[in-house]
Amino acid sequence: RPCVAASGYKAASTASAVKPGTKYGGRATVTLIPGDGVGPEICESVQTIFKELSVPIEFETIDLTKYSLKDEGAFNMAITSLQRNGVGLKGVINRSADFRHHNVEFRGNLDIYANVVRCMSYEGIKTHHTGIDLIAIRENTEGEYSCLEHESVSGVVESLKVITREKSIRIAKFAFDYALAHNRKRLLASTKQTL
Repeated sequence: RPCVAASGYKAASTASAVKPGTKYGGRATVTLIPGDGVGPEICESVQTIFKELSVPIEFETIDLTKYSLKDEGAFNMAITSLQRNGVGLKGVINRSADFRHHNVEFRGNLDIYANVVRCMSYEGIKTHHTGIDLIAIRENTEGEYSCLEHESVSGVVESLKVITREKSIRIAKFAFDYALAHNRKRLLASTKQTL
């Protein structure tokens, strides 16, 4: 399963760090899905930087946008590429006319359940707060990402926020393991009950 997928500025990771699975001639193959919005521009910049630095990576580019997702085969091809290569860089895919949550579908199909974001202040950059270095870890497949919605009566749509004990324990264990592996001394658990 893919160990890292990037969506905009957020990276998601599974609990086990897997090295890229597909290598040819000492070079790793990475799935590249530019997506919509600024994704293509960011992916182009990454490719330019990697080329200039001679990073031993070959990109397998999958052209997947809200328009190309009308063909279910394109989505399946992207999933297969990510499973084969074990690592990918993906831009955000906007919702298509059928309002499907394609980014959520990626996370569900590949079981990319942990969203890991590091927030820190840098020396030499003046900010209102200094000495900031925290990591936010969020469960990425349940709750508001369950996509369980229905129209209960005409004009009234309900969205169910389902959270299971199993997945709650899994994300908590991921956070504790991450803290231990990265020499973090404190953990804070919180919920987003107002959503």
